[in-house]
Amino acid sequence: MRPATAPAASPLPQPDRPNGRPTAAIADHEAPLIRRAQAGDRDAFGELCCRHEDRVRRFVGSRLRHREADVDDLAVETFLAAMQSIGSFLPEQPGAFGNWLIGIARITLLRWHRGIRREAAIAERCAAAAADAGPVSPEEVALDRLEVADAMARLTSRTRRALVLQHVAGMSCAEVALALGTTKRSILALNRRVRTELRGEAIRCACGCGTALRPERCGRDRYAFLACARRVEATIAPVAVAAPVLCACGCGAALPAVRAHNRRYATLTCRNRAAWRRRKEAQRRYLAGPVTADPAVERVRAVVRATASVGITRAELASRTRLLAARLDRALDLLTARWAVAVHLEPSDGRLVMCYRALADAVEGRAA
Repeated sequence: MRPATAPAASPLPQPDRPNGRPTAAIADHEAPLIRRAQAGDRDAFGELCCRHEDRVRRFVGSRLRHREADVDDLAVETFLAAMQSIGSFLPEQPGAFGNWLIGIARITLLRWHRGIRREAAIAERCAAAAADAGPVSPEEVALDRLEVADAMARLTSRTRRALVLQHVAGMSCAEVALALGTTKRSILALNRRVRTELRGEAIRCACGCGTALRPERCGRDRYAFLACARRVEATIAPVAVAAPVLCACGCGAALPAVRAHNRRYATLTCRNRAAWRRRKEAQRRYLAGPVTADPAVERVRAVVRATASVGITRAELASRTRLLAARLDRALDLLTARWAVAVHLEPSDGRLVMCYRALADAVEGRAA
């Protein structure tokens, strides 16, 4: 009789296999190359590209039939994008390095299709406009070129460079932003402002001189030049005399018509004067209450009692309690009147200094 065989045990679910489906893992021989490529080794990245080049070309070629030149260009763009973002690849995650390259190739292919459709739409609009306008003479071409040159001359060098990189060199907004050291949002905003200015709808100076604001300063300035802002200030000043905005310190000085929204004082002296008045008002509030209810009295008494028979000078007492001068004097007067603190004159540095001691020392000194 054949021995009974035990039923085969079902495989345990793997932690890196969600839902029981197998996933590709990083090959052991590719992990060192990937780490070296992430560290900046170009030779290691070239070795990875050689291993996966055929797979990427087959993927792109299956989407583009009979277009070998475009397949080569898209493969090169895929590997360039992979080289720039190799640091974001995590070898510990499930999935092979080739799958990551295929994902980049898919995104590159989608962008290429969008660019083709955009170019076709632009070519169609240009053809329709040319058909409606009829044949163009060389004189009209020369005039158009002069008009474009005049429009470009009104822009700054940075704006001209952005337009040339995007519309002549065919670079995307992200590539232009990388070349100019700015963000993609800034390039898009710059394009909108430049188109508005070239169409004759530019934002003009608020003073009414008719000067167009620079595209990169449209959202920041209202005036084209500093002289325009001063001219507006000079014209507004006579009108503002009827109801001027006065200084908050009470000196009666009028604030300038064109000023910051949070400015309240005419000069720095006015601001310091107002701060000094606020401190005096706080001191008056402290001194308005009853002396016995002031917690500073117990604080001063505790500090004097902690010094025992050594005593403490008024300067040291003020530095330890950190009280206002008038408040400290009130507390010392109350403690002295109640015989809780005794005052002695002691020599220090060739002069007499008032020294405060606790009640026990005061009683002993009187008895002696």
